Amino acid sequence: MVTKTTEQETDRAGKRLVRSILEPLGWVVNDTEEDYGIDPTVQVFDGKSPNGAWFHVQLKSSLNPDYSADGSFVSQPLRMDHARHFAVELRQPVFLLIADVTTSRLFWTCPQLDLRLLSQIQAAPQNGHVTVRVPTAQYLPPTVTDLLSALRIAYTVLSSRDLATSGVSHFA
Repeated sequence: MVTKTTEQETDRAGKRLVRSILEPLGWVVNDTEEDYGIDPTVQVFDGKSPNGAWFHVQLKSSLNPDYSADGSFVSQPLRMDHARHFAVELRQPVFLLIADVTTSRLFWTCPQLDLRLLSQIQAAPQNGHVTVRVPTAQYLPPTVTDLLSALRIAYTVLSSRDLATSGVSHFA
């Protein structure tokens, strides 16, 4: 007999949580049909009008996230190739969302702005894992303004990286 696994149910609950938090903001959550490390994309709206901002999401859903002893962050292990892809290789903003489906809390971080993660990636071997610390103070929807600020900064950082690696002829 085929049955749903706990992991499948947890993933579905995480996706519902993302929608239940972001869609009331007026944002559009677009599912990704083929998942190669990116889950949905999110289009940001100001009221009824898109404001031109988009970001990718990597969603990690859990019944029991790995909270720190003091509760200040959630630890999320990532394979090194995924961490490098999110923090270094992607040219569009990406947010790692941790869905605690038991408490219905959604935490966020932007790997491209995480200096601790970038340092781990530079120091670690090509294979293996790294651990991202997602601050529990960064949960949605109360910190949506902070997420939007991080999104603006991510656009700037990514533009700067692109300029820094562009040849003169390409830039001209």
